[in-house]
Amino acid sequence: MSNNVFPDVVDVNVISPLETTARGGVGVPVFIQDQTTDPLDLFFLQKKVTGLTLGANTVINEREVTLSTGHGLTTANSAGHIIDLTHTSVGTFYRGEILSVTGNVIKVAPPLSGIYEIATTSVFTGNSNMAQDSATGLPIDGSVTPVMFSLEPQLSQAGDITAITLAATSNNSSDLTTFGGAPALTDGMTLRINRGDGTYKNIFTYRNNFDIAIQGNDLRVFEPKAGNTTKGLSARVSFAGQENHGVAIRLDGALGEALELVIYELMDDTASGNISVKFLAEGSELQE
Repeated sequence: MSNNVFPDVVDVNVISPLETTARGGVGVPVFIQDQTTDPLDLFFLQKKVTGLTLGANTVINEREVTLSTGHGLTTANSAGHIIDLTHTSVGTFYRGEILSVTGNVIKVAPPLSGIYEIATTSVFTGNSNMAQDSATGLPIDGSVTPVMFSLEPQLSQAGDITAITLAATSNNSSDLTTFGGAPALTDGMTLRINRGDGTYKNIFTYRNNFDIAIQGNDLRVFEPKAGNTTKGLSARVSFAGQENHGVAIRLDGALGEALELVIYELMDDTASGNISVKFLAEGSELQE
């Protein structure tokens, strides 16, 4: 009897988990399968009013949110903003556009997707337009104090961002020297990861459409049809996938992580500038 711990006979019928190429390369076969977690499509937001509270539990499929007295929201200062309702312990959330405000009742679109209770829901509002405030029409001005638009998960939330889509509208045509349809930015807007520990990872700074095109792909320019004067531009920056950056951007609220776009100058929303500039982050919640 041999003292060798390995068997003297190798069963050639055992299927190897490895694959060998014609050139002798060895690797593990990969089976690609889509996740089934919920998708994420979230605008970067400039936070406007935080610390709001519900005055009544929400009702599924209704289009009204009741806030506690003293919220300070009006149609004039909030219509067009986004309202976020988040379950503080579970992390489920609703985001919708504020259509109007009547007293403590906020009319929203789309309808409420779940029941959010007074005691377990945090509420804030935000502006998604980087050219001008969606409610007041005032231009975004980061010339003195930088203005932050962010995707910031709360403590109970985490997700992977796989791509960002940019869209801009303007009365002016776009080319590679403009930013949307506005003159090129001087200081630009910087896309960065806030690591939550006081440090950052700068990803890219956008000053013009050339910067957007060279980092991303699928840049398209839209000219108006008859009867319309609004021109547009859209582009996409993909992170996940070997043909792109090869990685997703993971954001964990428990670590204080966030994806941020920082504006350092006065945005041009005059006749020579943009009407709207929005960035939409796309990805999915984490697989449990």
